[in-house]
Amino acid sequence: MNVLWVADATYIPTGEGFLYLAVVLDVFSRRIVGWAMSSHLYTELMLRALDMALLQRSHEGVILHSASEGPNTSAFATASGCPNGHRTIGRQP
Repeated sequence: MNVLWVADATYIPTGEGFLYLAVVLDVFSRRIVGWAMSSHLYTELMLRALDMALLQRSHEGVILHSASEGPNTSAFATASGCPNGHRTIGRQP
């Protein structure tokens, strides 16, 4: 548990436009450990999902992977390695 988290975002069409959903999944337990919804797909949405995961689970040594290479999910790559749940935005070197 808490060895590998994966993250992704999707959109849900509604009568009033798109609703965006970002999730963080613990691969071992197959449970969603963080999620966030918004009317926009900005980095803030992704970080809110990650913040929820970091608050709910012990995250020391967690590897977080996102299949997307876009600017929104790149925030996940560096956030997982930050000590004490602090996160930063940007790509991992």
